Amino acid sequence: MLLCLSRHDYDQLLLWAQNAHPSECCGLIWGHIDRNNDYRTESLEWTENVAEDPSQYFEIDPKALILAAKKERMGQKQLLGYFHSHPNGVLMPSSYDAEMADIIGMIWVIIADGEITAWLRQDGSGLHKAFKGIDIEIMA
Repeated sequence: MLLCLSRHDYDQLLLWAQNAHPSECCGLIWGHIDRNNDYRTESLEWTENVAEDPSQYFEIDPKALILAAKKERMGQKQLLGYFHSHPNGVLMPSSYDAEMADIIGMIWVIIADGEITAWLRQDGSGLHKAFKGIDIEIMA
């Protein structure tokens, strides 16, 4: 199981994280799951971080989440997961991430210190049971 990103999308994530610093950037990951159960991105969507303290947390604008649900219902796009940055440099999910990640099977991408990690939300509680790290493959 992989998260397959284009070089453009990979670089875009790094740029959004850099531009948002010292706040967290956040957004949506669109794509599909292929027959090998790899997550293949087709596009990324930056969203406003509406968290009360965006330097410590992220909260995707609820308007963007409502629009995402409509796009999925209409069969326009498939939401694979979410991305956000950690200005503190930690590439692993935080306890806050574990609390917020309530949909099993969604990808969580974390950008920190010029690196990107990908995590799959799995069925389990607590920080270490909530996520499984998955490899990222950068596509040409």
